[in-house]
Amino acid sequence: AAVQDGDAIAVVGCTGNVGRLATIRLASMGKYEMRGVARSKEKAEGCFDEKLGLSFFEGDTRSPGAGLTEALAGASVVVMTTGTTAFPTKAWEGDNTPEEVDNKGVRNVVDAWIAANAGAPAAMKRFVLMSSVGVTRRKEFPFVILNLAGVLDAKAAGEDHLKAKAEEVGFDYTIVRPGQLFGGPYDNNYYLGTLFQLDKDAGVQNVAVEAGDRLLGDTLRSTTAEVIATSLGLDETKNTDFTVVNRKGPATSEADLQALFRSETFFSGELEQVADTELPPATTIGAAAGALAGAVAIAAVLGVFGS
Repeated sequence: AAVQDGDAIAVVGCTGNVGRLATIRLASMGKYEMRGVARSKEKAEGCFDEKLGLSFFEGDTRSPGAGLTEALAGASVVVMTTGTTAFPTKAWEGDNTPEEVDNKGVRNVVDAWIAANAGAPAAMKRFVLMSSVGVTRRKEFPFVILNLAGVLDAKAAGEDHLKAKAEEVGFDYTIVRPGQLFGGPYDNNYYLGTLFQLDKDAGVQNVAVEAGDRLLGDTLRSTTAEVIATSLGLDETKNTDFTVVNRKGPATSEADLQALFRSETFFSGELEQVADTELPPATTIGAAAGALAGAVAIAAVLGVFGS
C-alpha cells in the first residue's frame, strides 16, 4: 500500500546521527504523524525542537518490551537507522555488537511491529532499513576484510528476516545501503568518521543511487537521511535494496533525486562506476596495499558504520 499523508511513521534509533536527521526531515514535511523511538525517552526529547510535534517512546531493540510495542502499534511505516561499528570499539560495550544490533535488533523490531499490529496487518505499509554497502559482496575484497568480526553477516541475517516477514505478512520493505558515513552531526557516538570530522562534504554532495549492491563510495549522513525520506514514498523503491553514495559536485535537488529513482539506470545496473581516483581513500589504498596489516588498518576506517 502507498504511504499517505497522515500515516504514522516510527523512527527506531531517532537519537543516532542518521536517525536524528531522518526524523527531522520527515517531520519537516508536515504530513506524517511522527514517532521517535530510542533507548532513552529523555535523551530523545532533548534532541529535537518541540515545534516538530514529535511523540517519543522508550524502547530497546535488543530486548523488546512494552515501550517498543506501544511505539509501533498503529505505525504504517517503520524506519530503522540503528547500527554499531564493524570492529570492537567502545561502542560495543553493553551488548552493542553487530550480532545484537544488526541481526537480533532488526529481527526484534520487525517481529514487534507485526505483533503490535496483529489485528490490522493491512495497515502495515513499509519497513525502511538502513543497512550498508558490501552486504551481498561480503566474500569479496575489500568487504571480506570488513567482515572479519561478522558485521556484514549480521546485517545480512537481519535483512533476510525482514524480507521473509514482508513476504509472509504482506508489507513492503526498502533496504538503503550507504557507504562509509561521514558528515555531521558530530556528537553522540564513538565512530571514527565523526571524531575525524571528515571535512570533504562541501564539494562532494552530488548523489548516485542504484538498485542492488554494486557502487563504491562514501555517503553523507544528511544524504542518507534525505534518501530515506524520499524513498519511502516511491513505488520504485518498494521491495528492493539500493546503494547510495556521494560524488564530487553540487547537491542533488529533491526533484532530481526522485528522478534518479525513476531513471532507467537505477534498475539497469549500468550507472557509471566512480574512477579509482575518486574512490574513498580507504578503498583505493586497500586495493593497492596488498599487505594484510595494511588491509586490516584500512578496514578499521572502512568499517565505521554506526549511524
